[in-house]
Amino acid sequence: MNWEAIGAIGEILGAFAVVATLVYLATQIRYAKEAASDANRIARATGVREFNLAMATN
Repeated sequence: MNWEAIGAIGEILGAFAVVATLVYLATQIRYAKEAASDANRIARATGVREFNLAMATN
């Protein structure tokens, strides 16, 4: 094997690494979006519950 072939193999491995990284980041972004949505939903429900409790005790 010459250096050009080794360089080509390195480029191919690098391209696969980039694709794997992008897939991983896309998955992490999706999970972060879902977690933020869940936290927002829980905060909204807590606010409604506290409001209803305040109205009931007032």
